[in-house]
Amino acid sequence: MKNNSNEISIAEASRTVIQTKPAVLNAMSNGIVNYSALANMIMDEVLGLVNREKVHIDAIKMALMRYSEEIKERKLEFDEKIASVLIHSKLQLKNELIYFSVSKRAVIDSNILKLISDYDVYFQLIEGTNSFTILADVELKDRIIEILNKKNILLMNEDQSGLILISPSEIIDVPGIISFV
Repeated sequence: MKNNSNEISIAEASRTVIQTKPAVLNAMSNGIVNYSALANMIMDEVLGLVNREKVHIDAIKMALMRYSEEIKERKLEFDEKIASVLIHSKLQLKNELIYFSVSKRAVIDSNILKLISDYDVYFQLIEGTNSFTILADVELKDRIIEILNKKNILLMNEDQSGLILISPSEIIDVPGIISFV
């Protein structure tokens, strides 16, 4: 029971404390936590938040158990979304790729994107803070060097491979996919 309007509940305080501990959240979502030990561990922090002199350890334990059920439900929903995206995804291996790191100005001033329409091969352009990264089929090597001028190429690595995840558009709305691949 709250003594004044500035207090928060034991459950709310327990959640607040647990939310600052990602490893504990992960353990709770996987059902591998000792609630009594966890309640003892966070007791002082909860006491500080609820602004009381005393809190029963069992109240914290019960709050943790209830919160754990919510976390498990959210994890299950999250895992189902990830599974749905992955079921409809394909993993593709590309070999014989070449990697370039190129000055930004060189790419902006060039006609490098014309390669996309001239060739029917793999080409990826990624903008970084100070440079562009180009990952392309090795067939484009000479043409890329010609277009960008060798002096603008900061780094070049041949004989590269790439794993490409081809997924439905829902991948945009579901975080954490790559950790499952």
